[in-house]
Amino acid sequence: MVDNRIVKLDVNTEAFSKDLQTITTVVAVNYHVGKENSQMLYKNVGMGFEEVLITPAVNEVLKAVTAKYTAVELVSSRAEVSMLLDDGLNEKLNSYGIFINELNIINWDFSPEYINAVEAKQVAEQNLIKTRTEQEQALVIANTEAQKRVIAAEAEANEIKLLAQANAESNRILTESISELLIKYQTVAKWDGKLPTVMSGANNLLIDVPMAAAE
Repeated sequence: MVDNRIVKLDVNTEAFSKDLQTITTVVAVNYHVGKENSQMLYKNVGMGFEEVLITPAVNEVLKAVTAKYTAVELVSSRAEVSMLLDDGLNEKLNSYGIFINELNIINWDFSPEYINAVEAKQVAEQNLIKTRTEQEQALVIANTEAQKRVIAAEAEANEIKLLAQANAESNRILTESISELLIKYQTVAKWDGKLPTVMSGANNLLIDVPMAAAE
């Protein structure tokens, strides 16, 4: 009697990834034997067709597929790898009357050395991200302080400019307000009523000679 119902078979196997990492894999294969093929399968292979056909086919196809991916890609492309395994097994087994109904990769298991390397890489990347973040924050702070200094310098320069302009305008107004008449007036206003002791000129000569004291 050949069972034509869907049967589940778990296959444990090892393979190498594209980057030569050892991958231990558990694959769950749901298959069935076609009724019209049962007699031929029994006649040519016997009842041990799982060990003779299916398990070796899973190992062969899995090794061929995993060799196309790196270890990281295998983890992220599990669904795609499952489809390739399904297609590859059907291609190998359909001629014997064995049909794959569903295939699932139960687990990818990597070597301890690879897992440690991945963890170390993740820690290094996290530290790098942290360092970059701290550097970016420091740069933002530095730029902010620089902008503050620029603003302060511009404000001080504007203040000096405005003060200089105010002084220039004040001097201009003062200069325009000074006239010869004003100068004479200020000179007269400041005179104490005394003639200068000595005055000489082209036409005038004035010498102050003290008078003798009366006897």
